[in-house]
Amino acid sequence: MKKRQEIDQTKLINNPFASKLCIEATAVVESKMFVRDEKTGEDIPVERLVEKAKSTRIYQSAGCKDRVYNLSAAAKSLYLYLLYNVEVNKDWIYLNREWYMKKNTIKSINTYKEAMKELCRYEFMTPTAEYKDVFWINPQLFFNGNRIRKYPKRVVVGESKWVKND
Repeated sequence: MKKRQEIDQTKLINNPFASKLCIEATAVVESKMFVRDEKTGEDIPVERLVEKAKSTRIYQSAGCKDRVYNLSAAAKSLYLYLLYNVEVNKDWIYLNREWYMKKNTIKSINTYKEAMKELCRYEFMTPTAEYKDVFWINPQLFFNGNRIRKYPKRVVVGESKWVKND
């Protein structure tokens, strides 16, 4: 395998996509967190910016990339559908087979079924017992929302780390 070349980041100055980038955000006031105003000396609530655009996180735990790399093209397509369509703070998804197949120009129901079976076999999702076409997603691999709030009993707190904010 070819060794990766050294990259001098100082030569990578302007990302051409960044010139058209517009990140819509909302200022959120943290009512229980305060900072001291340098001019007045008063404690004022901390304000942070939150992006308005929806997003789904893909987690990079051991072996995740290889799981995805080894999927068939049809299973990767269905996985991409999951990433774009899982709802906020939901660890399940309704798979609208007809819509998915139409949007991805899949003509064979067997192609869809095989992709679905493959994602289940490699534990990206699994069927719910209660509903047809509703699947649990694997939040170890991806999630749209806050896993800490969704699964507070599953949180393991490690050693504290201080981050220097410049």
